[in-house]
Amino acid sequence: MAFSIVGEITWREDVFDVFRANYSFVVGVAERRLDSKVDAEEIASEAFRLAWQRYDVGEALSVP
Repeated sequence: MAFSIVGEITWREDVFDVFRANYSFVVGVAERRLDSKVDAEEIASEAFRLAWQRYDVGEALSVP
């Protein structure tokens, strides 16, 4: 299990891979619904925060 440092946060590589593979898709879907890139990025950030939080306590790694 590998780790990466992003800013002050330590990310496991598996979590970072899911983020990297899905971030653009999540932002794109949110942006089409909200007509705002800034709001879409905030929604995506929250979605990945929730995914990480649930994964951290043992749930499957998925984007809500």
